[in-house]
Amino acid sequence: MKKHIFFAVTLTAILLSQSCFAQRASRQAPPPIPTTEHFVISGTWERAGNATQINLYQIVYGRLERVSVGTLQADRSFTLAFTPQTEGFFVVGTGNPAVRADQYTFWMKPGDHLRIAVNDSTYTLVGNQNSAENVAMKAWHDFIQPLEQSAFYWQRFASMSYTEFFRLLEEKIQNPFVAQPTGNRAFDELFAKYRQFDLIHCAVQLLMIPRSRHPRLEDFPNFYRELKVQNFDNTDILIFPYRLLPNILFIQNKFTEEDLIAGNPGIALMGMLTNDTLKGEIFLNDVLASIRELPRMQEANTQFAKYITTDDQQRRFEREIERVNRLHLEHGIGNPGLDFTYRDVNGNEVSFSDFRGRVVYLNVWATWCAPCRAEIPHKKRIEEHFAGNDNIVFVGVSIDNPRDIQRWKDFVASNELGGVQLHGNIGGPMDIRTLYGITGIPRFMLFDKQGNIVSIDAPRPSSPEIIPLLTRLLEQR
Repeated sequence: MKKHIFFAVTLTAILLSQSCFAQRASRQAPPPIPTTEHFVISGTWERAGNATQINLYQIVYGRLERVSVGTLQADRSFTLAFTPQTEGFFVVGTGNPAVRADQYTFWMKPGDHLRIAVNDSTYTLVGNQNSAENVAMKAWHDFIQPLEQSAFYWQRFASMSYTEFFRLLEEKIQNPFVAQPTGNRAFDELFAKYRQFDLIHCAVQLLMIPRSRHPRLEDFPNFYRELKVQNFDNTDILIFPYRLLPNILFIQNKFTEEDLIAGNPGIALMGMLTNDTLKGEIFLNDVLASIRELPRMQEANTQFAKYITTDDQQRRFEREIERVNRLHLEHGIGNPGLDFTYRDVNGNEVSFSDFRGRVVYLNVWATWCAPCRAEIPHKKRIEEHFAGNDNIVFVGVSIDNPRDIQRWKDFVASNELGGVQLHGNIGGPMDIRTLYGITGIPRFMLFDKQGNIVSIDAPRPSSPEIIPLLTRLLEQR
């Protein structure tokens, strides 16, 4: 254990020394003009559910950071107040900050007072004190809501078929929203960019939700074919509160003969961008966030840490190093794999210990996860490569919601998924996500014949590394 701790601390020092920390002072953006004047958001939130509080988020480099919390009173009223350093977009809602559902975006300035009433399907502005900017935001929301509802509230409301959605999307494009000038030049300029990102967000999200029939390439409107990561190679996209570039890459991949998302999509994204700040965000969110092992952290840092260019990125980079250090001590290479027992598609109980004596290549996934589905053809190719070899087993552990178990079973059958298919979303300490600290999927893990960890962040099936790695493990006794 002491050896592991020394290695972790030493690597932390190496990673920090290799980063761009020394260059931060010259690259910091000028601080915003401070203000002592707050804004207030109040109203009612009468939406079905068990929410007890309302969150206020500030958009920081394209992510949501909570800056205030308001308690929902017995009459479903709430009040939020915040003193911003500058005007800009803020998000109010009760949902997961990484998900758009049950969140609404507004433009707030010092001194503003926004009043809203949220019902089960939308929100309305209350009174005549709301700013011209938020009147414009509301008009845009009314315009985009049919697409938003189908893409983000499909579990609550019936989602359109992709044919209906495509038709409506084209109607919106042919009859575009006309924004009225608000007198706030800064807002008007950013609002135009926000609307572009918002429309893309709805369009790409529709393709991420589970459905029985998926569109063929010829079914897609040209809108999708024109989506290119390279067209968003500047920091404008960071005004939008939900991350778009990975989904744009997924769409772009559909229309190219080259597999752009093979291996690590984050690294693919970085190779397509030239803006260093954007590369730093992709490095933190899509490369480092998926790393669970010290050697891979060191390798990634050597290659990409030069893109950590701001104080904000540096702070998050240091937190990622600490996270991987903790994982190394808990789930490092050579430690025994954690035992679990889940049910397969036939309802039989299967335990991890049942696989002892065989190499285990384990995939944590879900039917609703588009990147997970993209790996299926590659995984089938690997299974075919090792067909007939009883010394290896391919295990899929689904984290689909328990209420969707039948959908998972149907998906397994219709897509002819091989190997051992289990359902691991059981909640509590034995849930597969809790056992291995999984916050994003797909996740691939690899265990040797003795049941020990080879990697909790193994190469994906689409990676050229995986077949040679599995072959070497099979050759070991």
